[in-house]
This record gives sequence, C-alpha cells and structure tokens, in this order.
Amino acid sequence: RFVPNGVAARNVNNNNVKVSAAPQARRSKRRSATTALRMSSNDYFNEQTYTEAAWSAMISLQSAAESYQATQVEAPMLLDTLLNPSKYSGKDSADSARQVAEGVLTKAGVNMDTLRSELEGYFKKQPKVSGGSGQITMGRNLNAVLRKATDAKKQLRDSFISVEALVLALVQEDTLFTRDALTRQGVKYTEVQWAVEQLREKKGP
Repeated sequence: RFVPNGVAARNVNNNNVKVSAAPQARRSKRRSATTALRMSSNDYFNEQTYTEAAWSAMISLQSAAESYQATQVEAPMLLDTLLNPSKYSGKDSADSARQVAEGVLTKAGVNMDTLRSELEGYFKKQPKVSGGSGQITMGRNLNAVLRKATDAKKQLRDSFISVEALVLALVQEDTLFTRDALTRQGVKYTEVQWAVEQLREKKGP
C-alpha cells in the first residue's frame, strides 16, 4: 500500500484553460486511485488534478517502487513511469504521456537513449528491500517535484497538471537524478521551458 507522507493540499483552478500537447479534458471513466494507493484527503495523489496522460504516470508509481524493491517512491521513478510506461503495463494514455515527455526533452536537446541508459543505471545502484511491511511512502524529493508541478500548472495557465508540468518540475526539482542528468548533456531548464512553449504553439488552441 502507498501512504503519502505529510503532503500539503492544493486547489485546482478550472478556468483559463490553455490546450496542451497532452489531453486536458477530464474523463468520464478513470481508474480509481484508491485501488492502488491509500490516500489521505490532503495530498498530491488526487486524480482530479491531473490530465489523463499525467495521471497515468502517477498511478504507476507504486508499481515502479515495487519493481525496484523500494520502500519510498521518489522523483526518478516518476521520470521512469513517464518515459517507460510499457514496464508498468501502461495503456494508451500512458503512451501519450511518453510521447509528450519525449517530445519536450528531445526538442530541448536531450539524447533520450543516454537519458534512459543513465536512469536504468541509477536504479541499479539503489538499495533494495525485501520482506518488508509492504508500506510504500512518498520521498521528500518527489514531494518537492509535485509541489513544483502545481506551480508549473499555474504558469502554463492550465486547469490540470499536465505531462509538461511534470517534466518541468522534474528538471527543476529532481536533485536525485533528472537535473544532474540533463546538466551532463548540457541542457538547461530554460531550454526545456522553451521546448514546451514551442510545442504548444505548434499544437495550437
């Protein structure tokens, strides 16, 4: 079971929507988060605050933690669920998330093969836990990323947290992997911002 650890509540603004490369509309049929995550009323794991594509990455976090035998869900796992949804039986919305995340990072100048290889190498170096209680908690770094994603949503003038907002937040706040990985490739946060803007302009309203 996944128990978020001391996360503050955020309000969702349903006005002033700007179209993203990821679908912005809420769905009539959504997988219930409570089937996979045990949630408090005050946390970031509220599916109503995310686009369908972004939520598909969020809902796979527990599977990622279990796959890597970890007791905490951390920010690099979010990057992994965005870029490698097939590892977690991701459906169409998860593949949409992958396409958006890849599109943004590639346009910003990121070599995706190198990024995926380094990410896998990062996980191989992490300690693994077996025979535990089965309770998985949210790490501080992921907490910081999701808080920043909420800020990014407002800056993008979106009603929901999108894949682009998650990517921007990872690049800015994931000090465990993403920020350093992009620095090694010479890619700056401002270039990722530019990539988001360019792709949204190309997509149009």
